[in-house]
Amino acid sequence: MSKTKVNGIEVHYELKGNPHGEPLVFVNGLLTDTSSWDQHVPYFEEDYHLLLYDSRGQGETDKPEGPYSVNQHSEDLAALLTDLGISNANLIGLSNGASALLPLALKHPDLVNSLILADGYAYVDALLKAKIDAWLEAAKISPELRFLVATPYVWGGTFLEENQDLFKYFKKEAHKAPQQATVNLIEGAKLYELEGSISNIPFPSLVVVGEKDILTPPEYSRYISSQLLNARLDIIPDAGHASVIERPEKFCQLALDFLQQEV
Repeated sequence: MSKTKVNGIEVHYELKGNPHGEPLVFVNGLLTDTSSWDQHVPYFEEDYHLLLYDSRGQGETDKPEGPYSVNQHSEDLAALLTDLGISNANLIGLSNGASALLPLALKHPDLVNSLILADGYAYVDALLKAKIDAWLEAAKISPELRFLVATPYVWGGTFLEENQDLFKYFKKEAHKAPQQATVNLIEGAKLYELEGSISNIPFPSLVVVGEKDILTPPEYSRYISSQLLNARLDIIPDAGHASVIERPEKFCQLALDFLQQEV
């Protein structure tokens, strides 16, 4: 594990896998850290040089005053890649992380080789704003309440039924999240204005969404895939918003097939 200073903050990052392979970058979901990719790394580490990192406000990365907008996350990633000498990268993003990859591809195309966008969004409409505001008001009261309010938006019903012990663990861990950083992250999620049309993004793209995603339903991903120049859409059956965590084997197989066939 290492740190480097970009855009005025110390960013925690990890390099794993094959140092001679193509770069593959993992971008966390909103309130997670690099450990959310623990199940996925083994699928890619033999052939790809992996970069995992915590966005502004997450994990071991600095937590300055906020809010932390999606566009700020995008610029932080661009600065991190430049600092590490990484270009033409394959990028995987989940939720807020997927959304941050769209402005990156528009403003820093030299850094991008392909995109894998899971359960993301390209706009904040009134319904998504209402969901985010519910999370925000809960987070201002306590991390535990934020977790309880967010749970039905994040996880699919089947996953919750079959993973009660894991759910209890997540609930127990929720209180460890710094309250102000959590508020800053959630506030930033609705501050999202793309400068330019994503129809100008030429890179091969895989758009993935959980069939039962309540936070960003499949219509958001259908819109993204319909607008991108070179995209395909895959819907993961019986999965919620955290589809890549609920169904890691399915997601990784989709991602590997895409990287090996399309890129």
